[in-house]
Amino acid sequence: MQDVSLGLMGLVFLVFTVFTIRKLAPRDGEPGPSWLQRENVAMVVSLGLVALGVTGLGLIIRALA
Repeated sequence: MQDVSLGLMGLVFLVFTVFTIRKLAPRDGEPGPSWLQRENVAMVVSLGLVALGVTGLGLIIRALA
């Protein structure tokens, strides 16, 4: 049961990360969100999303092992 919950949490983390990255990415030459125009804010958001994605992958791998 614990493996299933770990795998499900990892999947939720990965889906949230991909969804957020796709929503924040600029499209067709349009600028991204105004609050991401500052370099420090964009760096914190991107590092947080990378950490969340890696955590999701780690949980999925842990559930399968």
